[in-house]
Amino acid sequence: MNISQSAAEGIRYVERNNTSIARGPRTFGFLQIDSKDRQVGDTLANFSVPISRIFPMTKIARLAPLKIQFIWAIPNVNVRNNLLALKYGSTTTAIAIPQGFYTNTQLAAAIQTAVRAALTSTTFTVTLDTNTFYFIFTDTTNFSLVKANTPDILDVIGMNFNVGAAPALTFTSGLPLLTYTRYVNVSSNQLTQYTNVKDNMSSGQVANVLFTIYLPFNLNRDTTGNFEYCFPGTDVQFENRNLKWIGFDENAQLVNPDIYLTDEWSQPLYFPPGHPDYILLFQTSTL
Repeated sequence: MNISQSAAEGIRYVERNNTSIARGPRTFGFLQIDSKDRQVGDTLANFSVPISRIFPMTKIARLAPLKIQFIWAIPNVNVRNNLLALKYGSTTTAIAIPQGFYTNTQLAAAIQTAVRAALTSTTFTVTLDTNTFYFIFTDTTNFSLVKANTPDILDVIGMNFNVGAAPALTFTSGLPLLTYTRYVNVSSNQLTQYTNVKDNMSSGQVANVLFTIYLPFNLNRDTTGNFEYCFPGTDVQFENRNLKWIGFDENAQLVNPDIYLTDEWSQPLYFPPGHPDYILLFQTSTL
């Protein structure tokens, strides 16, 4: 499945100085960065590429993010967000849900199974509201919800607002987006080194953001309300048709351009082992 900008939530750019002065004929080119060319020891979420693996570099005065393409094979429940903490009396138990791609029906069953196994309980139940598809936790003994991590399962199913509530027999979620992250920040220290970019709108104020990809949560929703968030193997393509240029010092040397991806929690984007590589394409200009 290809996701174009018109089919997605879009790409948001942070504020930066775009001023340029035309001093003669302008020439254009392309800069392609492929994660498979990353240096030894680097990760998919944070890497640099030796300039020798790209192409002989000419002077660059400006560059603009043009396209990113990758296979989204990141489970919506993974080691970053798979913990659920429940408190009975004075005892809090953190329970791990197996990593995987889940619909709401599958996740409800997985949570119930994991909780019953961890607490040796047969009374804890997870159901879905037939109209709203909200998650409903019930038990015959009062319990409360505790934040296990940021993010955790409560964030995945939209139940985090219940944290801190008084113990009860039942808790109901809000809208379960089933997401690991709603957006991905694509950043670079090298490519933005002359712009002093600071994205003050992200939760962790991630610096040097090239652009932000907003992932649509309902692309795979079916008529029953079940949906997987970017199911495994989805071909994700974001093409920018409204270029916004980033200034660069044409007299400086671009050495080992770096790329790092962060999730909405301002943490390095989680990639499971064996995740495919991805490509970023930039348009460049000499003036």
